[in-house]
Amino acid sequence: MKKTISLIAIIALAATSLCCLSACDGKHSNPSVPAESSAESIVLGIHNNFPGLGMNAQAIYDRTYNVCLNYGEVSYVVVEGEPSQTKTFSISKSDKDISKTKEKELAKRNANSIMQGFASLKALTPEVDTLSSIKLSANILKASSLNRKNMLIYDSGLCTTGLLSQLTSNILATDPVIVADKLESIHALPNLEGINVYWVGIGCVSGDQQKIPDSYIYNLKAMWTEIIVRAGGTVTFDSTPVTGKQADNLPHVTPVEFPQDSLRLDSDSLSNISVISFKEDTVKFVGNKAIFADPASAEEALEPIGEYLKANPAKKILIAGTTAKVGSGDGTELSFMRTQTVKNLLVEKGVSPSQIECVGLGCTDNCFRVEDHNADGSLNEEMAAQNRAIYIVLADSSTAESLKSM
Repeated sequence: MKKTISLIAIIALAATSLCCLSACDGKHSNPSVPAESSAESIVLGIHNNFPGLGMNAQAIYDRTYNVCLNYGEVSYVVVEGEPSQTKTFSISKSDKDISKTKEKELAKRNANSIMQGFASLKALTPEVDTLSSIKLSANILKASSLNRKNMLIYDSGLCTTGLLSQLTSNILATDPVIVADKLESIHALPNLEGINVYWVGIGCVSGDQQKIPDSYIYNLKAMWTEIIVRAGGTVTFDSTPVTGKQADNLPHVTPVEFPQDSLRLDSDSLSNISVISFKEDTVKFVGNKAIFADPASAEEALEPIGEYLKANPAKKILIAGTTAKVGSGDGTELSFMRTQTVKNLLVEKGVSPSQIECVGLGCTDNCFRVEDHNADGSLNEEMAAQNRAIYIVLADSSTAESLKSM
């Protein structure tokens, strides 16, 4: 299922490999590279919101060379919307007695050949499902007869489809324990028992994907750590930036727009923010009603929005409301009424009604919602508080379009 990319890309990767070779003479200073026979599965993110292979190929080369030197197995899985691209290379020992120098030379050759093979790999299906890619990689490792099993993940960890899609649920703001509990309850955790995971590029993005806010990167690491450890593995994150050039003609990956917290808003800088969140600490409503609990606090919090819209009459926003899941209703009517309360306040302050649309999301699945119930069905109040919120979304953003189509 591999496709050949341009000769320029091959030459670029070969140059990277040569750089790796010059630094590798069978002696590794990298403690993450095991010095024994092992099965190594490499999960490669070569898709439209993650940088391509660059100087970070050194980490991949080091581990590939080590497997070749110690007669192990190297496999790969390409991260994409429907992961299926895999291959395993088994390195056999020579029948003849050869010197250590010759062994290293053969290991270099094999590693270089495998790395050049990676140059033809890229995603073939749209979107990104890293969880399914890790599952597939784990299954390959479990099928190996070798005792030591390692997985190198070269990917951002940001999913746009599958169970961990950030487009359908605010998974990165959800308690990692709840996420792992939910996966475990539906038997969706990968089998990582005895597998050591080494992750390069967590939180790194490129293309149309905006930089992931630091708080979300922290949550991203916490979520994957909880999932991997719960699944029986160990994980080490390499914080080296990933800056390689993307391959051409990659399938579409929908950019994720991350909400910015409403604290310390400045109306002059709002044009660069696509989503703003107002939680209970700034815009709070009376329980089960569309009435501000503290009108003065709400007015102060929303003032920059009003000033921005009045200064930019051609701009339009969508006000989206969410609620916690309590009782049998879906909360859409209540959340819509609360967005109307916010709209009325802005209109009273001089904003044109034509600049504002409203949508009530309640506790239905959407890109802002976090899971607010524990695995045993009890309400998680901390997460529930996050769902009691109002979001201001620029009307011309992809997020607004997706919310209006729900």
